[in-house]
Amino acid sequence: MSDPEPYQLQEKRQIKERVKELGCLYHISRLISRRDATLFEILDEVVQVIPSAWQFPELAGARIEVDGHSHCSAGFVASHWLQQCVLIAGGRTVGTLTVIYSEECPEQDEGPFLFEERNLLNTIAQQLGEVIERIKAEEQVRIYQNKMRALAAELAVSEQRERRTIAEGLHDRIGQSMAMLNLRLGAAFQMLPDGESRDILSYARGLVGEIISDIRSLTFELCPPILYELGFGAAVSWLVEQTRQRYGLEASLRENGNQVNLVEEVLVTLFQGVREVLANVAKHAHARRVEVEVCWQSDELRTVVEDDGVGFNTEEVRKCRMKEGGFGLFNLQERLEYLGGRLDIFSERGSGTRVIMVAPLHSLNLKR
Repeated sequence: MSDPEPYQLQEKRQIKERVKELGCLYHISRLISRRDATLFEILDEVVQVIPSAWQFPELAGARIEVDGHSHCSAGFVASHWLQQCVLIAGGRTVGTLTVIYSEECPEQDEGPFLFEERNLLNTIAQQLGEVIERIKAEEQVRIYQNKMRALAAELAVSEQRERRTIAEGLHDRIGQSMAMLNLRLGAAFQMLPDGESRDILSYARGLVGEIISDIRSLTFELCPPILYELGFGAAVSWLVEQTRQRYGLEASLRENGNQVNLVEEVLVTLFQGVREVLANVAKHAHARRVEVEVCWQSDELRTVVEDDGVGFNTEEVRKCRMKEGGFGLFNLQERLEYLGGRLDIFSERGSGTRVIMVAPLHSLNLKR
């Protein structure tokens, strides 16, 4: 009958080893679940944890190699006594995980390593492969989102340039031709004696006058000249006045600070943003009052549109827009983020809505 003491000691040692392995896996699972760290940061921390789970941690070292980059623990050296496992992400080999002993140790199941250590190595490798795949997928999504934001910003600028071209064409060619025609009709009207012909000419002059007025209104709708001639503040003032006249809202504007001339991308995005928000207030908010504040600060341009309307659940609207593929305010959010700014929307049912658009002046190329 064998002596029970050695068996008990062996059992205690095995339990101790399993506790070390579980502690290592728990620590690694917490590290790889971090969403605020880069892949390099995660691997740098994980590789320091791995040696603690091996039988002789004071002699153990670990290395993770991914896409040609190495992450080594403090105790890692070139050694003949090693365990290695490939890292697989997205169905392909992306690197290796290696554990070494710096000195010769007693022979075990796999050289100086335990069978359980091989299982642990494989488990860690699987976890690392999964986190590498996740982070790389997230990076691809971020790259795609940045491209979409850039495209949205470029499309907005291109659209505004096209609007400006059409508006200038209406004003410079058609508008001026109609104005000249009106002058000629006026001269002919003065030359004709009273009678049916004079009445017809008077009616024609009235129609031409209405067409000139419509062209002027359409020109401003497409691209108000003051946006480029007088700047963002004056253009927002025009938008507020249009909102007041067209929809009967109590619309007001407050402007603080010294205006600077923005680059076209920022100028167009913010102007279209204010116009979009004011249109939403007029059509959907059932508001009586809307206030716009333009604040020129040292490092950012802050534009706030606030109404006293019925409000809405922002999360419900966001999900609906994503499901239906809509644009509007959440398209504006993408464009502002691409420019280094942000869009904040605060609203509750029955409590009105506050929309804040921010563009960071310190990171923009300004035309002084």
